[in-house]
Amino acid sequence: MIRRETFDEVGLLDENLFMYGDDVDWCRRCWKAGWEVVFFPGARAIHDRGKITASYPVRFAVAQQKSVLYYWRKHHGFWASWECGASCFSAI
Repeated sequence: MIRRETFDEVGLLDENLFMYGDDVDWCRRCWKAGWEVVFFPGARAIHDRGKITASYPVRFAVAQQKSVLYYWRKHHGFWASWECGASCFSAI
């Protein structure tokens, strides 16, 4: 949930973050704009986990890694994203 005033100020979700990290990016942008970001543990959502990604696990794993690297580059700079990528792929 987001207030209309926050939405008007912060804008839409970043379309460069496909399926992964868009919520984290949005919360960070709201927080940096001075809005309070609150976690409500009592909220419930119905989610068919893995229904979409099950047919193409590699494709979505790559999309997730691309989103992580994009997020780090956007908020922490090129070198931080490079270090993040190096640490992510060194475990493979």
